[in-house]
Amino acid sequence: MAGKQCFRCKRFLPESSFYPYRPGDRLQSYCMTCHVECQREYRSTHPDYNKNEHHKFYANHPGYNTVAARMARAEARKKKLELKAEAPVESTEATKDQKFTHRRDYSTSEGFR
Repeated sequence: MAGKQCFRCKRFLPESSFYPYRPGDRLQSYCMTCHVECQREYRSTHPDYNKNEHHKFYANHPGYNTVAARMARAEARKKKLELKAEAPVESTEATKDQKFTHRRDYSTSEGFR
């Protein structure tokens, strides 16, 4: 089992003790314990931050959190999943050909513009 060192507490811990980092397969630099401690420290020193951010969002998006809006978003997600499930599976050869349709054909003089 591979491990990693926490940047904050300097303990060497298994990779399961670290939260995943969103953009890829990497892990956070702080272990879960240190991460939670940092969040608590930040929230105690910035008590109005999240409250202000929520107010800004809802002020800029009126009607976002109404029952009708939530139901509409749920229906849209449901339809999207249904369409995805019904879509035929394309062969890999067809997708390879489609990948390069945007490129110019330089075998003729029309490709050179």
